[in-house]
Amino acid sequence: MAFRNFRLQVFFRIAGLTGTILLTVYLLSATSLYATAAMAASAVVVQLVLLIRFVERTNVDLTRFLEAITYADFSQTFIAKGKGSTFD
Repeated sequence: MAFRNFRLQVFFRIAGLTGTILLTVYLLSATSLYATAAMAASAVVVQLVLLIRFVERTNVDLTRFLEAITYADFSQTFIAKGKGSTFD
């Protein structure tokens, strides 16, 4: 992703998810475009899965890092590519 900061990535993912949910609600309540609403609803599911995978991947990386420190395992390498200065 082009954004270099974890917070911005999460913010934009949640903003996109919110926009897609609002679009789905609008399509279901104000129009008769049910196929388009179904596609927007599937986009909501995909965005939700991708957001969860992104956050879980970050949590796994942090857990591995902390366990490496706990067990003095200095053979592991960690790359915080694209996560921002907090993870550096």
